[in-house]
Amino acid sequence: MNKQPHGSQRASTASAGDSGLAARLRRELQGDVLFDAFSRGRYSTDASIYQIQPIGVVVPTNEQDIQLALQIAADAGLPVLPRGGGTSQTGQTVGEALIIDTSKYLNTVLEFDADARTVGQCRGSRVHHQVALVEDDTFVDDA
Repeated sequence: MNKQPHGSQRASTASAGDSGLAARLRRELQGDVLFDAFSRGRYSTDASIYQIQPIGVVVPTNEQDIQLALQIAADAGLPVLPRGGGTSQTGQTVGEALIIDTSKYLNTVLEFDADARTVGQCRGSRVHHQVALVEDDTFVDDA
């Protein structure tokens, strides 16, 4: 019995800047598809000391873009790395993978309930969006 390690499906044939993969993503997604050297260079770092070139970057405009990008990556045997919250400081968001960055378009706070002390948000919502809401005197205890 030939068993593959958990989570592996097949080896990817894609490489950094793969034009065929980029073309397919551009055809099927509404969001931005960034496979040029400059964009991949920008996404090769975070606030850590690590620098690893991604295969490419997808900036989805909606949930369907995310699902399509994940399916295309799975079909190609590619790893996927999500980016969005802006909190990585130790290399979690860099790697040789297809990066899906939700911070540009999917970054809004959807709902805020001060009484229940809850915030509903999109995947790419940053911490400062939430802090701006909770700094309201009606939400923060004066204890």
